[in-house]
Amino acid sequence: DSDLLKLLLEEVAPITLIYMLQLIDKLE
Repeated sequence: DSDLLKLLLEEVAPITLIYMLQLIDKLE
């Protein structure tokens, strides 16, 4: 199960990072 969670984090993390960067661009 831990491997599945690790894979999920690896998939979601980059998407979250891009989303946050887009939010920052909109705020500025």
